[in-house]
Amino acid sequence: MRWVPPRGLARLRQAREDARCRDWGAERTSPDALTFRRRSEVTDLAFLLLGGRIAARDFLDGPGPGGIGTMIETATASSHGQLEVSLLLRKLATSRLDHT
Repeated sequence: MRWVPPRGLARLRQAREDARCRDWGAERTSPDALTFRRRSEVTDLAFLLLGGRIAARDFLDGPGPGGIGTMIETATASSHGQLEVSLLLRKLATSRLDHT
C-alpha cells in the first residue's frame, strides 16, 4: 500500500523549500521608499483627521515634538517619529471634536 500524505502537507513542504532558497535581501525597501511611504501615510492621516489640505499643511509644517524640526521631518525620519506624530494628530483631532 502506498503512503498518501495528508492534505496540505505537500504545500507546506514546498513553501519551506521556497523559503530556504529565497533571496531575503531582495525584498528590502530602500530608505527613500520608506521615507516616501511615511510622508504619504502621515499626510493622508493629517488630511483626513484635520479636515483639509490647509489644516494638514499647517500642522505638518509646525514645530515637531521637543521643538526640533517640523512635524513632517520628525514623521519621515523614523518609524518611531511617524508613530509620535500620528498620536499627536489623533489627540488633536479628538480634542477638536470635543470642543464642537
